[in-house]
Amino acid sequence: MKLVRLQGGLGNQMFQYAFCKLLEKNGASAKLDARHLGRYTPPRSLALNRIFADADRYSWNEGEPWEGRRASTALLARHVLSSRLLRLLGSREIIVESSGAAVDAAGAAAAKYFVGYWQSEDVVRQVEQELRQALIALTEKDKASLHVGALRDDDVALHVRRGDYATHARAAEHHGVLPLDYYQQASGICAARGCRRAIVFSDDIEWCRHNLRQLPLELVFIDPVEGRDADAELRLMLEFKHHIIANSTFSWWGARLARHGSDGVTVAPLRWFVKSKAGFLPASWNVV
Repeated sequence: MKLVRLQGGLGNQMFQYAFCKLLEKNGASAKLDARHLGRYTPPRSLALNRIFADADRYSWNEGEPWEGRRASTALLARHVLSSRLLRLLGSREIIVESSGAAVDAAGAAAAKYFVGYWQSEDVVRQVEQELRQALIALTEKDKASLHVGALRDDDVALHVRRGDYATHARAAEHHGVLPLDYYQQASGICAARGCRRAIVFSDDIEWCRHNLRQLPLELVFIDPVEGRDADAELRLMLEFKHHIIANSTFSWWGARLARHGSDGVTVAPLRWFVKSKAGFLPASWNVV
């Protein structure tokens, strides 16, 4: 059995889930190791089972027998090791992602433990049908908690990611907050394609109310509600035909697995990170 380490927030975990599915599709038994999520401050939550109906069957429990042929992988069954230490171990049975490099078939076959984000359009494309089949639909409870009413064909889901991108020095240096000019250009593209209203998703909705007023679209804001999980917002994003995404895997997935497929328009930022572009944007998307 192979293990894929879960790390990061919901959007990142979805890439790791997709990678696990690809290993399985290629003939391996594969599961997800969620122990690393507890090392974040505050700890990350496991939300995949609120997005995908089959997510629980990929969860690896510490009590399950698993070990590799070497002492290093046997150690992994009992402890959460850092990526730096795993690289130093240098085992063929442990693959630590490096700069988004793809894992070749031979390397994947030999490996037993995978550490990385695996943000890859190629991976998603290969298991897209399986991902779509496993999606949990938006529920009436979700709709009631989001307070947006009926969606229209001329609506666009607009996501603004701020949070730690704006307040945490390391995240700001690596990711950075998108400029208002991006949202101006993206809204113009969508308006030219017939969009009239933007439903705004954000972790800083008050900032959006104050700063997005000049966009050429009617604006409706998804207000935060105590106790509502972010997965409800993601499942709502999937119902839109059009999307303006942030430099965030959260809205990347909202657009990528949208139920309308390629019928609508999606606008994404060219500069995904402060110092580099994203290598996992579908070719059909509009990049600004």
